[in-house]
Amino acid sequence: MLTRNDLARDAVALDVTGIEGHAHRVRVTRGAGGSLRVDCTCAFFQRERWCRHVVDVLCMRLRALGVPDEEAAFAVEEAVMGTAAEDQAHALDRALIAYERALAAFEEGRSTSLSADVVETMGTLARDVADAAAAFGDAAIRFKRTIGEAA
Repeated sequence: MLTRNDLARDAVALDVTGIEGHAHRVRVTRGAGGSLRVDCTCAFFQRERWCRHVVDVLCMRLRALGVPDEEAAFAVEEAVMGTAAEDQAHALDRALIAYERALAAFEEGRSTSLSADVVETMGTLARDVADAAAAFGDAAIRFKRTIGEAA
């Protein structure tokens, strides 16, 4: 059985399947003082230093990622629980959802009409997308800083 002391030294590696159907490996390492280091083998993570796979792991959506192993789930939960990375993953997840919803509302409301009320509505929807994008960008920066802490 794993203990917190074991998790501070040992990385937990998970083979996950993203929504695109590709297999990736996410590694979670808990360090001293509750810090957490996380990485993923996907191209997006290599480019952006965060990815949906990592967010889903830190938000404990392991079954959705194709990780049925209860021992691995326990090890990840023990490593992640109570860390700043867990909090930031949830914040980034909420920001991503808000951004996706704002984009969907913009697409749904999109019109080429030049009537004043439609133009005003499109302006409001565009501001909503801009606000959600800014909040999402800020959350991504905070998340990257948190998961990049030395383990």
